[in-house]
Amino acid sequence: MKRLLEWMRGWNYLPVAIVLCLLIGGILLYDSKENTKEFTEEAKLERLLSEIDGVGRLSLYISEGEQGEKGVVVVCDGANNIAVRIEILNAVATALNIPKGCISICEMK
Repeated sequence: MKRLLEWMRGWNYLPVAIVLCLLIGGILLYDSKENTKEFTEEAKLERLLSEIDGVGRLSLYISEGEQGEKGVVVVCDGANNIAVRIEILNAVATALNIPKGCISICEMK
């Protein structure tokens, strides 16, 4: 440890600190961009569906298969109302351009 400290005494710490900050910032930025696409898509759809009258509390999950196929699970208070279910089904199918058979709507407990 003493050798390391002696070796580091001659360093100017500013360039080292700058390089470390840039590396850490780059890693954090890259990681956030990877998660942003899915989060944004889910967040937008969740916001859209929450605007439908009768939906109530809402949670959703978007899955993506190997060949880009998507599936959506919507869990909400209003799922027991057939009119609300139909509106959710149409909205999700249209927003994500997926078949209605890929959408599951469940009642929240």
